[in-house]
Amino acid sequence: MELRVKALETILVEKGYIDPKALDAIVETYEHRIGPKNGARVVARSWVSPAYRARLLETPDEAFAELGYTGRQGEHMKAVENTRDIHNLVVCTLCSCYPWAVLGLPPVWYKSAAYRAKAVIDPRGVLRDFGVTPPEGRTIRVWDSTAELRYLVIPERPEPDEPIFHAEWEKRALGLVVAMGATGAWNLDMMRHARESLPPAVYYGVSYYEIWMRALADIAVANGLLSAEEVETGWMLGPGRAVRRVLKAEEVAEVLARGTPYDRPCDHPPAFRAGDRVRCRNDHVATHTRLPRYCRGVAGEIVENHGSFVFPDTNAHGKGENPTWCYAVRFRPEDLWGAGADPATEVMVDLWEPYLEKDAR
Repeated sequence: MELRVKALETILVEKGYIDPKALDAIVETYEHRIGPKNGARVVARSWVSPAYRARLLETPDEAFAELGYTGRQGEHMKAVENTRDIHNLVVCTLCSCYPWAVLGLPPVWYKSAAYRAKAVIDPRGVLRDFGVTPPEGRTIRVWDSTAELRYLVIPERPEPDEPIFHAEWEKRALGLVVAMGATGAWNLDMMRHARESLPPAVYYGVSYYEIWMRALADIAVANGLLSAEEVETGWMLGPGRAVRRVLKAEEVAEVLARGTPYDRPCDHPPAFRAGDRVRCRNDHVATHTRLPRYCRGVAGEIVENHGSFVFPDTNAHGKGENPTWCYAVRFRPEDLWGAGADPATEVMVDLWEPYLEKDAR
């Protein structure tokens, strides 16, 4: 994989899609400037300042920005606090959505298929795996970060020992994906779809950043920026095409800090409000979706309207942003997993309005 990453980097640079100095700046930023220490500072501030804690819970984006934490994968934040009654656990069952701006890049365990599957089914078991045993009777609230919100649990205990990258080529892989995303040749949902379109044996059989690299090669070929032969041989066989932008090194800090907000105004009022009973549509689509399979056909309760965001199901296929409302929906464990589920758990899933219908049962 190291040679594959180097070959692809060389081709993309030679075609003029990437400024190599920008790639270095991206790697340096995520390796040394962004990480769990940012989240630790937010937590520490919330511990010593009740006023800041209140702002963090009520207007989280503004509270994070007070400390200078904004940008990519931190455009839309939500802080949730552990209490005597509730212990929060965050997962993304669809990929690995994570609050980069305050916690850095997701650790290996968070990205693993085992964690993503077990977190919603057996959250107490997951906590035990990490040496955490909440008292009996304390509700375990699972937040499935399937939409555009990113979550920070207060308090959060950052893992101090795991390295950010586990191989040198992983650094370059991250930089390549970020720099090529800046060309404007595709959007976030298109890239997510490219990753999810990998054969299951590949998706579950290779590492996190190898998934990224395979998807990057596929989407670059699909958009005519590379040829399949170039990907296979590792040699540039033709000139590059014009792209909207080539990210320069001096632009990296500003671009990463700005991020790519996905909130948009919606042209219709919300169909649901807090307290409404809804049911997830039981649609099994062959195209991109952010509706997890485990909650399709299951009824839940609207807890909060997060606002309106780009609709990924159309955006991933070039059919427009079509912004629509996104809700936090609470599901009872017995409705998801059956009578044997732990009754002192609940699963919160962020779901777009088209995924939902009124529960008529």
